[in-house]
Amino acid sequence: MNHALLRQKLQSIEALSSHNGDTATRFGEHLEALDDWHLLRINPLRFASQAGLQRRAALDYFVLGVKVGLFDFVWHTVCPWCGSVSGRCDSFEDLSTEPFFCLFCHAELPRTMDTEVETAFTINPEIKELKIDPFRNRKSYWRYFFSPNARVPRKLRQFLDKIVRGYHSVAPDEVVTVQIPGEPGEQYRLLSLDRHSTLFLNLSEAGSDCKTEVDLLPAGFSTQETCLPAGSAVHARNLGQERTGFLVLLNDEDEFHDVLLHNPVKPIPYLTGKMLLNHQTFRDVFRMETLRADLKLDIRSVVLLFTDLKGSTQLYDRCGDSTAYQLIQEHFKELGAAVIHHRGAIVKTMGDAVMASFSSAEDGLAAALEMLERIDGLNQRLGLADSDLGLNVGLHQGPTLAVNANDALDYFGQTVNVAARVQGLAQAGEIWFTEPLRRAVGKAARGQKPTRRKVRLRGVDQETVVYRL
Repeated sequence: MNHALLRQKLQSIEALSSHNGDTATRFGEHLEALDDWHLLRINPLRFASQAGLQRRAALDYFVLGVKVGLFDFVWHTVCPWCGSVSGRCDSFEDLSTEPFFCLFCHAELPRTMDTEVETAFTINPEIKELKIDPFRNRKSYWRYFFSPNARVPRKLRQFLDKIVRGYHSVAPDEVVTVQIPGEPGEQYRLLSLDRHSTLFLNLSEAGSDCKTEVDLLPAGFSTQETCLPAGSAVHARNLGQERTGFLVLLNDEDEFHDVLLHNPVKPIPYLTGKMLLNHQTFRDVFRMETLRADLKLDIRSVVLLFTDLKGSTQLYDRCGDSTAYQLIQEHFKELGAAVIHHRGAIVKTMGDAVMASFSSAEDGLAAALEMLERIDGLNQRLGLADSDLGLNVGLHQGPTLAVNANDALDYFGQTVNVAARVQGLAQAGEIWFTEPLRRAVGKAARGQKPTRRKVRLRGVDQETVVYRL
């Protein structure tokens, strides 16, 4: 590791961040202690826990680390059933919300920013050139092409031990011979995770006229299915320019899917694509990049918050444009601090209103309550009456699309519309929210009992249940 360059990068991050020097020290010490495998795909949430850092501070350092060249982003599509990495991209621009095909599970699955998109950080090669060979053996192959944030339950592990019959690495122009010890009628799979390709082998009676040679092309196996006499061998030749590998599996798709359905991998907390979109530092840094015009990222559930400032028009009349403008900007700072404190992000400001996003209902409601407290405090500091500046807040949780709007990440869909309409119900000093956030009130509202009612919101066909704090 280039320790001198590492320290230089950490100093640059420290100058850009608002965190104290102790954060940089602990961050650097823990980073230097990681081996190559752990530097390959760093989970910032686990890193923060192990280094004794606050999650937000650690994530700020990782995001800023990408900006200064300490890290690179790595985005993985991870199967929620088996934990295999079904796709990788190095740029936010390349992310897609199209369904993906998990080669290991042999199933098509939805892809959202909530769970299937795993965001990690890899050390920049200028800091350290990682010495990792994913084709060295079966353990390395598995470690490289499966997420380190997926715990395999005991029953699933036992089943995999039963069906995974071997692993083979093949150099360019090399031929490997794979003995298939099965019985007639059984089916095996040769699974090349690096080339995202599967070959099905149907075992037939001995002496059958079946092909026993197959080519591994850059795009994968030369054929998708063939037959093989039971007890014989298949010869696989690598016609690509790079080393490849494949697993040998006994195939029983129905039993495999049944085991996966009842024993899916258990995720270790990791940074999802949604969580990163709701991180303020990422949004601030990412503004500098150009988003593709057709960017659309599917999010299964996000909390959206809208505010409106009551009394701002009268403030301009009473204080004049310059003073009132400064007060409005001060109000934005207070709201932004509350959003960041509760792991959210400001999506945009509109006049004297704010739109913010959060990954959890608890964070959204806690931020809304803190906003009211901060506006009360602002009134007191400015010597204003409590009614001079009043904030009303509305929240809703649901599915949405993250889109490119004027070269910035924005949200689009009915969840946005409902959140804005709910905010319109609130008076100064009130928070209104919808049913999906109801369960989070106990943790966030500190004993307050919300009042419930049904309302008709413009643009929504059915009545909507709303609550007021």
